[in-house]
Amino acid sequence: MEFTRHAIVDMSVVDIQRHIRVANLPDWCASIVAVDSQDSNQGRMTCLSGDFVVHRELLQTGVRFSIPAGPHAIQWTLTTEGDGDVLVHCTLNTDAAPDAMIEALTCFVDNWQQGLVSWPERRPAAPAPSCDPIGFSMGGFG
Repeated sequence: MEFTRHAIVDMSVVDIQRHIRVANLPDWCASIVAVDSQDSNQGRMTCLSGDFVVHRELLQTGVRFSIPAGPHAIQWTLTTEGDGDVLVHCTLNTDAAPDAMIEALTCFVDNWQQGLVSWPERRPAAPAPSCDPIGFSMGGFG
């Protein structure tokens, strides 16, 4: 089965890869309650359906998260072609899931869509460029 949503938001591939990490998954998706992160590419997440080890990998156009030891090999990708559209694509390895799981995954991709769309309001401000003073030396050449 698969679930998809489109988030209309100005995020580049670099933005997705830099800002969406295992450690901050709850900031992006309300279905993820907490993360005990060992590093930026693996951790233990608590979501509405339980606790799972989650892995992150970089893709050419975004990131993939997977729950290798979880039920139905659930994985989701967040990708963009740089056109202001981020695709949330979640899959599991069954054609027939219980209604409760279908509802939970529908909510999951909806929450990802909402988290991505709200990113411009949460986006970190760009740091001011550092400028070295030119021509205002306090010393001399000799």
